[in-house]
Amino acid sequence: MTGTHNRPYQLDQDTELVQAANQPSNEAIRAFTVEIKPDWRVIVGPNGGYIAAILHKGMSTTLQLDHTESDQALYARSLTIQFLNPSVPGAASLTVRCEKKTRRLAQLTARLEQEGVTIALGSAYFGTARIPVDFRDQSMPKVAPPDQVPSEQWMSPDHPWYVPFRAQFEQCTVLGAVHPHQSDRALSGGWIRFKDRRPLDELGITTLSDAWYPSLTTKQLDLSFHCPTLEHTVYFHGAVPDSDSTDFCLMVFEAPFSTDGFVEETGRIWSASGELLATTRQLAALTPWSDNHVKPPAAR
Repeated sequence: MTGTHNRPYQLDQDTELVQAANQPSNEAIRAFTVEIKPDWRVIVGPNGGYIAAILHKGMSTTLQLDHTESDQALYARSLTIQFLNPSVPGAASLTVRCEKKTRRLAQLTARLEQEGVTIALGSAYFGTARIPVDFRDQSMPKVAPPDQVPSEQWMSPDHPWYVPFRAQFEQCTVLGAVHPHQSDRALSGGWIRFKDRRPLDELGITTLSDAWYPSLTTKQLDLSFHCPTLEHTVYFHGAVPDSDSTDFCLMVFEAPFSTDGFVEETGRIWSASGELLATTRQLAALTPWSDNHVKPPAAR
């Protein structure tokens, strides 16, 4: 469930949904329009975490619109997005379908389109708390706190790797190599938060889950490439901070193997107090910069 905030944070404004005038006759389906904004652009089109946030918001909003006083609150437990085509700034349509809903569990799917082209498909489970079985076999890594680590200088607009998306965050690396291709291990992580101090909630965590640069870029590889995401999954662990929390969170990502140019990356997101907020799994396709005439940022 996505929280509501008193001030207009940019993420909330840039994922604003409008119910379409003509709704499907099937009551299980909701139709929305949304304006995809240019401020979330990365190398090719808007960032996947931003697109995932739009689909999450559509599914969460659909649940809220259909909520009755007798319904229990349902919170996101998993979100999977498959990216089919790059999006561009401009109008898009979002269709959400509630596939199944019980008193304690709901499953929804979503489709984001622009001019008849499918941009992304999403599916999510929302559920209430079940039996009281909770354990964490892994704890947050011991790293320097964010106030003792300098903010990444490559976030500045004059840095050769700068893209507009980076202006949305403050972040600093505390795990893995700071610069590309300088490590024997595809591992990277650090502290991150929204620059406008937007509080953490499901929508914020969804966006942050794809905000860090790919861990594979830290590994020593004789190849110049970028890593467009094919599929991205977020598992929410029920420890979302209060809606007024603006602390940094710690993100750690690792890609232990790659096969045939497909890379699987896993990630963990902790609150500043050490609570595991979410885990992620992502499938990306290594793509040489020469493909589709895409140039590395430094060459632009």
